[in-house]
Amino acid sequence: MRRLASTLRSVRVGRNGDGVVAEGTKCAINDTDTSAAIPAAAAGLNASAAPEASAAQPLTFRQLQDEQRPWVARNFPGREAHYPLRGAVEELDELAHAHLKELQGIRGTAAEHKAKAKAKDAVADTIIFLADYCSARGFDLQEIVEQTWAKVRQRDWRADPKGGGEI
Repeated sequence: MRRLASTLRSVRVGRNGDGVVAEGTKCAINDTDTSAAIPAAAAGLNASAAPEASAAQPLTFRQLQDEQRPWVARNFPGREAHYPLRGAVEELDELAHAHLKELQGIRGTAAEHKAKAKAKDAVADTIIFLADYCSARGFDLQEIVEQTWAKVRQRDWRADPKGGGEI
């Protein structure tokens, strides 16, 4: 989890007193729960007006979901649960596109490709959309990742190339 929180922080996702601060994202983070209240200051928060996070604290998946629910309820009331899944797929396409153009050495300078800004943005947007999808489906993303990683990290593909050591 520590590495993932660092990844999110590297794309300037942090917390301030009013809620989530996320620069460079263009995604909709949604949930069907409209009962959560949001502070008045956070009610008008959007990516373009968000103040820069200072000394950002690592953001867990659980916090992301908790903070995005009221934002979604305000911005996208009544949307269907599959919308964030579609957003995640679109962002993965953007990630693949950015990687392809970097490999081809086109659509950007060497410095732009080295910065990998488009790829980083797509990774962060994908994670945010997947957190939203989990919220819409009633899944705890933190729990899912922790449980799955506990299984995956036990696999040893060098020792067992056919099954990774799974029983």
